[in-house]
Amino acid sequence: LRETSLGENAIGTTKKGIGPTYSSKANRNGLRVGDLFEKGFEDKYHTLVKSLQEMYKFDYDAEEELARFQQYKGILQDMVIDTVHFVNSAIRAG
Repeated sequence: LRETSLGENAIGTTKKGIGPTYSSKANRNGLRVGDLFEKGFEDKYHTLVKSLQEMYKFDYDAEEELARFQQYKGILQDMVIDTVHFVNSAIRAG
């Protein structure tokens, strides 16, 4: 959508759908798996949904999705770690 709105000033796209992911990372407004385990996740989630709804004008059951995220949290809990700490510990350990 954004690329189309730029018209002849568009920068080009692979049309594989990865652009929004990079955009969210660069803008620091996306959600990451680790965010599920942080205090304030729900507020960050609701802020993002509201922003995207204002921008793209779509209906969305945010509470239903949030409930799914809470299920994912339980499933992923033992698989998510602080990778910075993990890598630095491994480097120190040799």
